Amino acid sequence: MIKVETNIYDKFQTVVPKKIRETLGLTKNHIIEWTINDKGKVELSFRKKVTDDDVIGMVSLKEKTNAVKLVEDLYKKGDKKS
Repeated sequence: MIKVETNIYDKFQTVVPKKIRETLGLTKNHIIEWTINDKGKVELSFRKKVTDDDVIGMVSLKEKTNAVKLVEDLYKKGDKKS
């Protein structure tokens, strides 16, 4: 178990201690999620920020799409609802 302390600075900022960053392999591309569990204990979890590069290629279609036509079709559907 690793236990370290940090201070809360102006604007309620704090620092993730170096030992924690190194142990978990954290970088500036991580987000901290804060949760208070049912017993009132604060839990932190870390996840990597999702970037455009992470998302590109996740979905593939068998047929080609035309983004301009898709937008036009959406607007046409919106006009029919009015």
